Amino acid sequence: MKKTGLLLIHGFLTCTDDWDLFVPELEKLYDGVVLFKQPGHERADGKPHYRDFTADAAFSELGRTLREMEEEYETIDIMGHSMGGGMALYAAAEAKNVRRTVLLSPAIKYPRPGAFARHNSAVSKLQNMSRHCRDTELAEALAAAASNVRTTFKESVDMFLKRLLPNWSPHNLMTFARIMGRAEKYADKVECPLAVLWGELDEFIPRRAADIILAKAGSREKTFISYADMGHAMMYLGDVRALLRDVICLLSGGDICAVETEKGEQRTVRRMTEEAEGVRTVTVTDRIVKTKEGVTAEHGRCEDFEPFGAEPAVTQPADNKRAH
Repeated sequence: MKKTGLLLIHGFLTCTDDWDLFVPELEKLYDGVVLFKQPGHERADGKPHYRDFTADAAFSELGRTLREMEEEYETIDIMGHSMGGGMALYAAAEAKNVRRTVLLSPAIKYPRPGAFARHNSAVSKLQNMSRHCRDTELAEALAAAASNVRTTFKESVDMFLKRLLPNWSPHNLMTFARIMGRAEKYADKVECPLAVLWGELDEFIPRRAADIILAKAGSREKTFISYADMGHAMMYLGDVRALLRDVICLLSGGDICAVETEKGEQRTVRRMTEEAEGVRTVTVTDRIVKTKEGVTAEHGRCEDFEPFGAEPAVTQPADNKRAH
């Protein structure tokens, strides 16, 4: 039996305990899970020493980690968050036996101002829909989502003020920029199935970062998922169950377009598969809409096929809606 390993790459000025909520579940899928630690970054209970944090040191250490994993595991999956998501492009391009790669809010383009306005608007919208919803279960789910958005943003601000801001030095920022600039150059060398996950409430990273990576990547199978109520620190702040469910599906090689969403969940999945004659795109959308009859949940799915060399097709909206 082939041994499989998973490499997890954390982000800028954070630490390996970013993955604490994920590791217990992901360990069930692999023979080994490797937590890559950025140079100079320590766990929350340690004291970071960013003097060791340079672009050369980061890529050198990541390269060494990849070589060790290649010796131990026949196949490797890779997942990275933020700066780690950018570095995962390098890892996916350089690893000899990489199978799948998942990027969470990859930070190749930044910043994205207006976080307070987006979060306040999301909370108000969810609360308003909850008040006008006749489905008690859906109304409760929307109210819970509003509370989760509010709490998550508060925790995000607290983390930024206590951990990130004190270390927001010119040296660290320049190192971050150099790492991301170098990492982006590897996007077109990625050939394994690639998924990019992004939260619409992301405080730092614009949607353009995901679009650029998906456009450049050489993968024949690409997936993009956007979540209406998630921010940048999607895997360790707030309710991570939906994200963890989708990550497990992607890393297991399952059909992400067939995943059943929970009551009140809002997300869009776009899966693009290159075939012999062209590219097949499946788009699945779960959203909450307000109609004359009240507030309801809708699920839509549409499929398009664009032959190579054809004029770009105009994607039609999903026409098979069902109420949850």
